[in-house]
This record gives sequence, structure tokens and C-alpha cells, in this order.
Amino acid sequence: MPEGDLNLNIKRGISLFLIVLTVTLFRAALQTFMPSSNINPLPPSAIVQSGLIPIGFMIFGLLTFGLLAIVFVIIQDGLPGARMKKGLTFGLLFGVMLAIYLLEPVPHIEGLPIFEVLAYPLADCITIVSLRLLLGRFVGTDSKSDEKVRISSSYEALLAVPVFFIAGRMLSYNVFHIYSSYAARQFETILWAAATGLWMGIMYLLLKPGIPDKPPLLSSPKANSPLLKGGIQPSTSLLLLVRQSY
Repeated sequence: MPEGDLNLNIKRGISLFLIVLTVTLFRAALQTFMPSSNINPLPPSAIVQSGLIPIGFMIFGLLTFGLLAIVFVIIQDGLPGARMKKGLTFGLLFGVMLAIYLLEPVPHIEGLPIFEVLAYPLADCITIVSLRLLLGRFVGTDSKSDEKVRISSSYEALLAVPVFFIAGRMLSYNVFHIYSSYAARQFETILWAAATGLWMGIMYLLLKPGIPDKPPLLSSPKANSPLLKGGIQPSTSLLLLVRQSY
């Protein structure tokens, strides 16, 4: 690798880390303003009992925002528009995605004031938009073309993604019995799953132009294994745009 490219990659890596650290600290600061009515049916976790919440919060934030930053770096070159516009678009898509996801009907939000229910989704949405704007400003690049962001023609995703998401949630509720209010609020839960899946489909259509045909893992000459090509490559698009929502 030429020395100039190496220095550029090191500089970009340092910028990424500083941005992720800044956003994590920002989200931690917002946490101190979160309202709490102390209504929680769940017992305190081992992390809470041991007083390790600040450390756990920082580790979780660095990992989560770090992964989201990597996703942006991977796909932003293929997206049209100026770098700040890319960051804002990307941030709004993922911010709204997380906000919707956090509004799932679950027992511990029942009976809470509406402001408290919306506080966490709003804080996370603001944080992710801030992350994307910083990434757009300091890491993103302007596209050579002046094309506007266009929705991909693969409209099947608007149907396929919600269907698969709802099917997965139904499996989780009825077979694995995950924590939820599905038994008591089936209609609201299914409606939430449909809205979440639909937004995932919209995200996929808007960001699909930036998803590389060959993921970085497969760019190596050693990555010619049929298992890698047949197993990893088809799932990369889904992992990039859906996995971070879980």
C-alpha cells in the first residue's frame, strides 16, 4: 500500500474513533436527562447490581455506534449527493428506524407517561443523526455525480422485508416466547411489526445503490470459496441494513 494511502487510512480511522467516542459521550450525557417513573417489572440485572452501568453503557455505545459508522463508510461512496446530505439522509433513516423499533409494545412501557415512552427513541434518534452528520462532515466524500438520491426499482423489498420481519417476530413470540406484550396486545404488536418491516424496506430501497456488489470480505483473492460467495455475499445487504436494528 502506498504511504499516502496508508496515512489517509490511519487518519480516517482516527477520525472514526473520535467521532464514535464523541457521540457515545453525547448519548451518555443525554441519559442523565431521561425521565424515570421507576415503573419496571424486570429485576435489576447483574450489571445494575454491581454498579457497572456507566462502563457497560460506554462499551455498548462504542460497539453500536462503531458498527453504524462502519456501515456508513462501506456504502457512502456509492450514494449520490454531497457528503453532508449523505450523512443527514443516512442518519434520519437509521434514527427513525431505531425510534420505531424502540416503540414496540412491551410490558415495562405500559402505564408510563407518553413523554417518558418517547424520551429514549427521541434521544437515540438525535444521537444517530448527530453521528451521521459528523461522519458526513469528516469522513464522507462528495459524489462525482449530482444525482439525487433515488429509490431503487426493487420494489419487492417493500413487501418481502415486512413479511419476513413479521414472520420472524411471530416465531419469536409464539415459539421462543421472547419478552413482549404480544399475548395481551396482539393487534398493536403486529401493527408495530408491520411498520418496522415497512421502514426497513424503505431503507433498503433508498440505500441499495450504495451497497457494494462484492462486500469487503470478498474482495480478497482468497475469497473465492463457493461457501463464502454463496453464503456470505447474499446476506451482506440484509446484515448491513437490518442487523443493527436488533
